[in-house]
Amino acid sequence: MNHDELKSLTGQENYQGGERLVLNEVLLNGDGDIETDEAGQPITTPTGAVKRKGGYFRKRIWIGRTDENAKPEEVNLGPEIRIIMLKIRRKLVERTAKGEILRSTNEHNTVEDTVSVFEGRTKVFTGSAREARETYPGLRTVQYVYALLSQGSGTAEPELVRVTVKGASLGSEVRPENEPAFYRYISSLKEPICTYVTKLGVLLEHGMKTYFSMSFAQAGAVPESLMPLVLEKLQYVHEHTERSDSRTQARRVEGEPVEDIQAEPELGSESADYPDEEINPEDIPF
Repeated sequence: MNHDELKSLTGQENYQGGERLVLNEVLLNGDGDIETDEAGQPITTPTGAVKRKGGYFRKRIWIGRTDENAKPEEVNLGPEIRIIMLKIRRKLVERTAKGEILRSTNEHNTVEDTVSVFEGRTKVFTGSAREARETYPGLRTVQYVYALLSQGSGTAEPELVRVTVKGASLGSEVRPENEPAFYRYISSLKEPICTYVTKLGVLLEHGMKTYFSMSFAQAGAVPESLMPLVLEKLQYVHEHTERSDSRTQARRVEGEPVEDIQAEPELGSESADYPDEEINPEDIPF
């Protein structure tokens, strides 16, 4: 019997945090405000269009960070990237008017999963995600997509990252009909999401204010040569999810504090069965 099997049998692993899955994070800078010069005049691009503060993807570098108190380095990835989606996960978050997190839950898979709501590190609620939303209406869904990010080179191996999708990128009443948001895009896919290359772009929307959201489009099938890597990373993320969820559930049962572990989603038949909940076009995606 090996070391890991012994830990599992004794229950010891339920009281240890285990290895955290640290991934670089891809987000959209959705700030649609116009950049101005010192005189307060709009700055324009060479084509004559006004220059906006956002409208590009950024990668936060968490891997290899040595100073946990320092702000992570960010890399500008430009207005368009290509990813291969592996797994989808969700979380509920409520922010203050200044953008600070007021309440949040652990990551989970569906609205029927049991979650804990935390205010800081204090647990204030345990129940289904649907019940959490009813108890705290200010909670909003954030979707996490674990994906392979193209490195922009024909030879570089795609990087395993976590893509954050929220606000109007999930669904919006002001989005053009021919520009599916996240939920509608995922629902439209006939084959497993990991068999498609997905192109993420930016879309300027005009709601209560002007902002950028994500656009989603198919960019062909995953090359056959990449499928072994896709399946390897999918299995890796899946196994980590199983371990993380097991530890989280054990701690909840035992009444121990539940750490906000970066976990991975379970992709199955429910992957296209998204709730018709809380999609609010006024939820600015940054």
